[in-house]
Amino acid sequence: MSLEKRKKLIDLQNESEKYLSSRRKVISEQAKIVSESIFPKCKAFLEMNGLTVVETQGTLEASYTGKVMVTIDSHDNEQGPAGFDGSFNVMYNNKKHTVRYRVCRGARINVQSMFSGSEEANLDQQLAAEATKIATLKELGTSDLDGSVQFMLVDPSVQRAPFGKPDQNVFTDLHILLAKIIN
Repeated sequence: MSLEKRKKLIDLQNESEKYLSSRRKVISEQAKIVSESIFPKCKAFLEMNGLTVVETQGTLEASYTGKVMVTIDSHDNEQGPAGFDGSFNVMYNNKKHTVRYRVCRGARINVQSMFSGSEEANLDQQLAAEATKIATLKELGTSDLDGSVQFMLVDPSVQRAPFGKPDQNVFTDLHILLAKIIN
């Protein structure tokens, strides 16, 4: 009996992976679009603030009457740290500001990972959890992956907000983040 249940669990896990794989593909494509749009948006913001911007491989230099005021680069952060899709640095007023960004992952798919009881009961719980996960993934598809992005200004001197409270260093608008840095 438990051999059939184990086979069923493997089948469910394979089906679940098919849905998760399509979600990862969409997120990856969205992250690429976001990554490619960051420098043009930064450049537009800097020019809107009266600076002349020169772009060279992975770097924006914004100057006013020939004096460099702001430098934005992605040379040392192209891959992005774990949990983020990428990051870049903004140098302003002799201070380096690191900005990390992450495409929103959509609805949270809860997966029960700890089971207690007999081996047979655990197998039944795993089957039920996997079936529930598949039903959720089928219903969602990729409709909740809207391509929205969060930017986090990394500031080691500022303590992160407690869970559930708004974090003053997390932004959904790149222009507001840049304004916080240079104003």
